[in-house]
Amino acid sequence: MEIGLEALGILAALLDLSMSLPQTYKIWKNKNTEGVSLFTWLTLYTTFSAWTIYTYQQHILATVGFLIAALFIGALLLPAIFKTRKTPPLKTYSIILGIPLLLIPFIYYAPALAITIFLLSLTFNRIPQIVKSYKTYKNTQYSNVSLSAWILGLAANLCWLVYGILKPDINIILIPLMPILYDLTILTFELLGNRKYKNSKKLVP
Repeated sequence: MEIGLEALGILAALLDLSMSLPQTYKIWKNKNTEGVSLFTWLTLYTTFSAWTIYTYQQHILATVGFLIAALFIGALLLPAIFKTRKTPPLKTYSIILGIPLLLIPFIYYAPALAITIFLLSLTFNRIPQIVKSYKTYKNTQYSNVSLSAWILGLAANLCWLVYGILKPDINIILIPLMPILYDLTILTFELLGNRKYKNSKKLVP
């Protein structure tokens, strides 16, 4: 049971770590970030960094998955987004390196309740992306948001929910609940928005 449970945790971490790659590819390929929320990806990077520290402290094997997920976002995706927005490299990497450095002492020394509240607060990181996806849908605009990224995120959170129930770990049970709803909402707006945008282009003479 323990081996199977940890395998589920590793699968969830693998899905998490691969989540940012489709979005990174789309940004590199199309050279734009239309519809992509910088705040959402910054807080996802914060989330993966925090979970890396938390799972390491709790001796959970999925730590390496969270670490790689954070590295993928911090080393590939965030620099790509900042570059399209012409952010100076020094500012870009100060932000990227500063986040985990601030998290390490907090996760290690803050009271357990404070850590739980903090991890729960990070589940709202999808809201800016929901707002952007809704606006692009409503205004019939082009979106460079990767559907594959959010499908992987949804699958990861479903795995984490099952993992938390089987472990059991209250943090791992509570944390995926809202992201599952948010990921479904993002996917709905993006799918409807893409269809609406394509149909509008067909109507142009």
